[in-house]
Amino acid sequence: MQYPNPDKHYQQYIDKAAKRYVEGLELANLEPSAILTRRMAERAHNEAQADFIAQSENVHAHNVSAIVERHKRNMRALDIEGAKTALWLAPFMLCCFAVALWFSLSRSGIVSLILSALYVIAILIFMSFFVRSVVILMKEKKHG
Repeated sequence: MQYPNPDKHYQQYIDKAAKRYVEGLELANLEPSAILTRRMAERAHNEAQADFIAQSENVHAHNVSAIVERHKRNMRALDIEGAKTALWLAPFMLCCFAVALWFSLSRSGIVSLILSALYVIAILIFMSFFVRSVVILMKEKKHG
């Protein structure tokens, strides 16, 4: 949505207020006076400002919500692409770290033990990537 033009909005609001003022005077069979006209002009000016602010806030809220919605869609698309990548990459990395773990466990020594622990941690991380990607893709398939 576009923000209202302040000058155009003000002029339209003042024109409507002037028309209402004239119709009200005619309806009440009153003559216009300088004091009443000035007070009505001040009131119309204040109402025009308040209405412009309200319209601008509505436009701002709508625009922010549209941006947030588009951002959510984009993030969801990125999650899906990442999940597709992890779906084929994670099993390969799991196999690599499993072979490295097997090789490390076949050796003796503290370094092999530390490397084995690191390989187990890496296997758990890539397993979680794999599970997360499966969950994301199942959720996407379910929601369409």
